[in-house]
Amino acid sequence: MARLPYVDEPAEEALPIFKDLEERAGKVLNPIRMLAHSPQLLRDWWRMMMTLINDLDLDAKLRELALLRIFRLTGCDYCFAEHDRVALNIGVRPEQIAGIDDYESNDAFSELERLVLRYTDGITRDNSVDDGVFDALRVHLSDRELVELTFCIGNWNGIARFIVPMGLELDSPKRG
Repeated sequence: MARLPYVDEPAEEALPIFKDLEERAGKVLNPIRMLAHSPQLLRDWWRMMMTLINDLDLDAKLRELALLRIFRLTGCDYCFAEHDRVALNIGVRPEQIAGIDDYESNDAFSELERLVLRYTDGITRDNSVDDGVFDALRVHLSDRELVELTFCIGNWNGIARFIVPMGLELDSPKRG
């Protein structure tokens, strides 16, 4: 159960985000409704999220695999439930979602995907990354993609660490 009430009547700064989500998704997600307690934070965070989702060179499939791993490691069931659908829509295979916990020994993952997941593990668990993993990723990813991957991992770790302690529940199905 959420530890604070959700915002259903947002302040003016948050209203465009609520309207956009209602139009595109038929609902406003619970993290948005909670962040709406701080409209300026929500506005600026949303702008950054749209960049991370829509405007990076990093392969979206690699991003979503990293996010699914973060959500498993941080115990963010809400996040995993929301992103498994996103992941499927961008090409992550169902067996990869099901096997995210044993990616090292699972044939569903390529070597690059395993490197991304090892990198994610290091950042999420220890805020540190083995030099060998970093160097191996540099063979596959440009400097820009590596910066984007690292930022995405840090960003979604922060989101999980907001959602879990705030006790956000899974969203109800699409309205209407």
